[in-house]
Amino acid sequence: MMFFSQGIDIVENKRIENLLIKYDEKFKKKILSNDEILDINSIKSYKKRIQKISSRFAAKEATSKALGTGLRFGLYFKDIEIFYSNIGVPSLLINEKCIKKILPEHYRKVNFNLTISNEKNFTVALVTIISRQSI
Repeated sequence: MMFFSQGIDIVENKRIENLLIKYDEKFKKKILSNDEILDINSIKSYKKRIQKISSRFAAKEATSKALGTGLRFGLYFKDIEIFYSNIGVPSLLINEKCIKKILPEHYRKVNFNLTISNEKNFTVALVTIISRQSI
């Protein structure tokens, strides 16, 4: 038996910008890990910062959809961490405690594939989950 699932999310970048204007650090701390906040704060360009926060937001929403739970049943934004390789390829990590809560035991060895696309007004993320081994 193999596990395969996908989740997709699209975010209007202006919405994220408005949330940042209104809540700033409170918003960042709700959806981003400490490492993600450090990464965001190191970006000089305001537009690029908004884009990276939108990217992470969409990726986390898409991940929750691929898991089939949404952001409930013990899954929170901070349990999903989005990071980028030195050439800009996005990847994600999910808190191991969350994986154990959400996925049945025989589906816990999975690969998460993430792709993100940014445009002027929107950001879209697609997450695919595939089991590493069939049972």
